[in-house]
Amino acid sequence: MFKHLCGDRWLALVTSVAALALVFVWVPLDVDTGLVETVRRQTALGDSLGPVIAGTVILLGGIMTWMQPNANSPQLTGDNLRWLAMLLMAVTGAMVLMRYVGPALVDMFVDPPYRAMRATPPWNYVGYLLGGTFLIRHWSP
Repeated sequence: MFKHLCGDRWLALVTSVAALALVFVWVPLDVDTGLVETVRRQTALGDSLGPVIAGTVILLGGIMTWMQPNANSPQLTGDNLRWLAMLLMAVTGAMVLMRYVGPALVDMFVDPPYRAMRATPPWNYVGYLLGGTFLIRHWSP
């Protein structure tokens, strides 16, 4: 079934699934307010309206790409999927470094807990510096 899909159709499929996951899974689990909130007879835009609109626009782009793919778009190859997996691993590794290096270094070198030190330089920059450096060095020629 998926063997004869061109690259545009794969792009449309992946973006549509991601948009649906954004609208129906991520936003409801992450945001407590609805699309429109009424508090004390005051109507205001809710915090989830922006992400839902963004997900809807992405979904519309995926649908339009599915309906009119480029006839000359190339097929996906194993090299494409390997590159995507390497990119995903590099970004995940950088994010893990950004999240856990700061607290680990504070635990090793400083007496107060990380919670008390997380807003003081250099502890609040260490994870981002190392994670960003890892990402740059991993993808530079």
